[in-house]
Amino acid sequence: MQTNTHDALFKAAFSQVEHAAGELRQALSPELSSQIDFAELWLQRLLVAAGEPWKEEIVSAADQLVERGRQVGLREGLREGLQQGRRHVLLRQLGARFGALPGAAVARINAADIAELDRWSERVLTAPTLADVLSEP
Repeated sequence: MQTNTHDALFKAAFSQVEHAAGELRQALSPELSSQIDFAELWLQRLLVAAGEPWKEEIVSAADQLVERGRQVGLREGLREGLQQGRRHVLLRQLGARFGALPGAAVARINAADIAELDRWSERVLTAPTLADVLSEP
């Protein structure tokens, strides 16, 4: 079968996964591009290049990396969820105690880390004013 220049260029560009992924990201709409698992394309290319003797080891290593990523994601998601929950409870407590909160106070609470949220959650029980709750340590 005879190939033309266009076919040769296409084959050259898409025979290397890193180039193909970049070209596809540029050419496709963001909606369509977001549905393509470029990491899977790279893995498939690696499996073909490595050959059958290495397939099991490569797949096992990839599975381990995916599991590590999943664990990291779970930890980060749990931490973020706990922080959001603390933030929500503190905002409700402050609103119940001091009435409508100024935007600056809400913004500060939304930007706070877990340690600050915990400190303020303890202070809301005894501080006479909102400013006292949110004061520096």
